Amino acid sequence: MSARIQVSFAPLAQLVEQLPLKETVGGSNPSRGTKFIMFKIYILLSLKSPKTYVGYTNNLKQRMCYHNNGKVKATKSFRPWKLIYTETISSISEAKQREKYLKSSAGRRNIKRIIVGSRPSFRNKNLDEAPAPKERGSLQLERRPD
Repeated sequence: MSARIQVSFAPLAQLVEQLPLKETVGGSNPSRGTKFIMFKIYILLSLKSPKTYVGYTNNLKQRMCYHNNGKVKATKSFRPWKLIYTETISSISEAKQREKYLKSSAGRRNIKRIIVGSRPSFRNKNLDEAPAPKERGSLQLERRPD
């Protein structure tokens, strides 16, 4: 004799309705009223030392406040931070892949180009083809003469 278990999804539906909805994304045939959470990839430059930080978030203003108020352990010692680059990505998995690429050696070279003022060469704009990180280390920046 098998027992039947009833599962109610009502509490789950209520939680989903309470999720914060950010920017509206349209396409060639968007559904009416469909909203998606957009993620920002960002690069920060320390104004105290030649360091950069790469991250992603769905609330950039709040995240910048966390970095500059010392609430993020990785960036606390190098405050204040200046936002030097952002990208908007539509899914968290793509945002993670893009962050991983920007932390790779090829990504760090492009970050250096952004800081120096030359055009970055993102050869593999498609995130599926982004090269895997080869090494870890800090970015060595050269200060431009003012």
